[in-house]
Amino acid sequence: MENEFREDESAERYATRGRKRYGSVTAREARLALWMLLPAFLIVFAVIVFPVLANFWISAKQVRLGDLRPAVPSVREFVAEVPSEP
Repeated sequence: MENEFREDESAERYATRGRKRYGSVTAREARLALWMLLPAFLIVFAVIVFPVLANFWISAKQVRLGDLRPAVPSVREFVAEVPSEP
């Protein structure tokens, strides 16, 4: 009678015999929770952390006033038809 509980074997070890490789239900739920929180962490990183890091990177670069140039407007006008003269 191999499958019977023996006194030298702990109850927990006997109970976990034959379980799949995923582990306990608690461990699976913890992994699921982390996967569900991952999008929130990525959004927080994109909205808060990335701009802060970008500001530190920009502040480390040397920029002189001569490097700044005035903005040049670029306008594209597409005319459907040539307007008739009044």
